[in-house]
Amino acid sequence: MPIPTGQGVTLIELITVLAVIAIIAAYAIPSYERYQFRNDRTDAIAGLYIGVNDMERCAATQGGEFSDCSIDSLDPVAGTPGTFQSPKGSYNITLAIMDDGTLFSLTASRNGQADTECYDFVIDALGQRQNRTAEGTSMSMDTVQKCWQL
Repeated sequence: MPIPTGQGVTLIELITVLAVIAIIAAYAIPSYERYQFRNDRTDAIAGLYIGVNDMERCAATQGGEFSDCSIDSLDPVAGTPGTFQSPKGSYNITLAIMDDGTLFSLTASRNGQADTECYDFVIDALGQRQNRTAEGTSMSMDTVQKCWQL
């Protein structure tokens, strides 16, 4: 009985296919992670704007003061007063009221894996936006503009 030839896959063909798959994965995985971070940043920004709207609405009924205001449109984080979840839950949003209730600041900190490009998002009562590193230092305006871009 003759041995069939020309059937099956050679080792070279198999290695070539695996190399192509590895190259595609090397580009696809980081791209997907960047997409995921960008999607989560949108969640942080949406949560901050919801918080700002709630604070402004409350201050309008309190004579311009923020002292007795809170964020009613977002779910609070259990056991952490003044902290709320972003709409999708990717970020915790912390409310800080300052200057005897005349100013406030909202900070969105990521839950889980840190976003090492944008870190924390911050907006205050004057509408000033910034990003802070893990150490709390402000990032450059170029970075802030890039991170706040939707």
